Amino acid sequence: MRFATLASLILSAVVSVSPGLVNADEAEELTSRAQAVKSEAAQLLENGHKDKAEKLFQESKELMARAMELSGKKGPNHRPENPDIAHLKERLQDLRAAREKAEAAKAPEQEIRELREQISGTERKLGELMKRHQKPEIPPQHREHAEKLEQVSRRIRHVRMAAENLKAAEMHDMAHELMNRAEAMEKELHAAKEELAHAIEASMKAHRPEVGDEIHKLRTENEQLRSELNELRKAVEELRQAK
Repeated sequence: MRFATLASLILSAVVSVSPGLVNADEAEELTSRAQAVKSEAAQLLENGHKDKAEKLFQESKELMARAMELSGKKGPNHRPENPDIAHLKERLQDLRAAREKAEAAKAPEQEIRELREQISGTERKLGELMKRHQKPEIPPQHREHAEKLEQVSRRIRHVRMAAENLKAAEMHDMAHELMNRAEAMEKELHAAKEELAHAIEASMKAHRPEVGDEIHKLRTENEQLRSELNELRKAVEELRQAK
């Protein structure tokens, strides 16, 4: 029985890194699980269990992110919202709803104040995150590399999800091994992203001299035009004096 469960979990991990093998039913199941976990987290938050609620909100976010990746409803040009931004938006909505309920129920002022502080902090984090993700368009010569790195990022999330499944099945050794693998992949991904960022920056700098040359050319032409106008004024003035 344990072997069958293990085989099922390993198959789930393999399928998660092969999007073409996943059907819509799994995506819908993950979405339902994410919503259920989120509802439980919201209830815990209302009851004042902030730490437990935060863990469940994080689990809900990961489940929803995986469901979005497995869903086949998106077109090839669709660019999904960043999972962290989507999570913070949902968290902000839940916090505001919890504050409204607390105010309506005339909850203790301390509880309402804590909710307001959490709302303020979440709004600040969301603003900072959205600002960081407002990046300039990647140059065409680097887009393929950037897409490959994004695929690696998705695979890392899949590995983490598989590790969580193994942990839930009390296969802690295998879960630990997968988590170590995910961490190693993340380090490599971080280094690759830094390398890509330097390459993009170098590419952008390489085009700046062309802009500088154009500006220099315009300045030179402007100076020549001024010189010609000055000569023309002198010639007109000399003609007037000659009369």
